[in-house]
Amino acid sequence: YPIHKGLQTLVKDLNHLYKNETGFYENQFNPNGFEWVEADDKDNSVFIYSRKGKKQNDVLMVILNLTPRVIDYKVGVDKSTKWEVIFNSDDEKYGGSNVQANIFNEVDEVWKDKNKTISINLPALSGVVLRQSKVISTKKSKLKIKK
Repeated sequence: YPIHKGLQTLVKDLNHLYKNETGFYENQFNPNGFEWVEADDKDNSVFIYSRKGKKQNDVLMVILNLTPRVIDYKVGVDKSTKWEVIFNSDDEKYGGSNVQANIFNEVDEVWKDKNKTISINLPALSGVVLRQSKVISTKKSKLKIKK
């Protein structure tokens, strides 16, 4: 059945993601490897946590929308970060409705102890994984000229 094939593909892709994204397992037993981003939004039933590897850029964010509705959701992130969607459980190949989880807005504003926000379109009853794609250096470099 197509829905069974979709679930099989979903489990296969999740296993592949876990195996290849070191942020999921490198600091598994280290408190620095996990951070709640949103754990108490009872009105929207959204839970967000991040997993961190040993390298600075090795950060993943898992977003769970446990409601039967599509919502636009604001997430607090560090100012110097960029994010990309690498997994969406609502993808058509998994038997989902194919609502795209798109990051559509980035604003420099304080939100939940972070100094920047991103807004993301969350499919209903879904799990979305974001990868921190790069960290922008905030240090000013000094150019030394040799005489």
